[in-house]
Amino acid sequence: MNDSIELAYGNSGLSLTLDPVRFDVTVLAPRNAPGVADLRDAFTTAVRSPQGTGPLREIVSRCSSKNPNVTIVISDHTRSTPDALLLPLIVEELGVGDDSVTILVGTGTHRETTRDELNAKLGEENLRRFRVVNHRCDDAKDMVDVGATSCGSAVRLNRTYVNADIRIATGFVEPHFFAGFSGGPKAVVPGVAGLETVEYAHRPRLIADPGSTW
Repeated sequence: MNDSIELAYGNSGLSLTLDPVRFDVTVLAPRNAPGVADLRDAFTTAVRSPQGTGPLREIVSRCSSKNPNVTIVISDHTRSTPDALLLPLIVEELGVGDDSVTILVGTGTHRETTRDELNAKLGEENLRRFRVVNHRCDDAKDMVDVGATSCGSAVRLNRTYVNADIRIATGFVEPHFFAGFSGGPKAVVPGVAGLETVEYAHRPRLIADPGSTW
């Protein structure tokens, strides 16, 4: 009798059949946490009582512009985040018009996310409501030099991101083999950074550094 294993791979999964005579198979299944009971309620609680910063509405109220332009950085097609559900809630909480919002796809050094992939990720309604653009790390005219690291490396970021009055990033946080955790700052570097900046942040010497660990 063969052992069948289902892998969470791609869009539809992958089935493997292994001969137990040739292979000693042990399946390690994750302990999945239950989802939130009410997404809107959980979102509202998080952005109105956040940790380490002020409520989202308070941040908006401090903006000097009467009609602030907002850039929301989202993960690209290689990351599964519920942006189709989050974007309308974020914009509603901000209290700004749809024409003030740009969705910037943080591709890092990946290829651009296609229209079909954007439709699957964001939904047609969000694509209709908001301006959506792909970050292109190798397009010099889209980059702005914002300074340098403590080691002297230039930091170049996406012009749309830098010029925004309000910058927001969605995503998920998970263990990362040399950054400690992904998400958060990684939405900016490598997400919307120039190629040279990304290459510096991912250089072999940094990855091999004893401080780069789980």
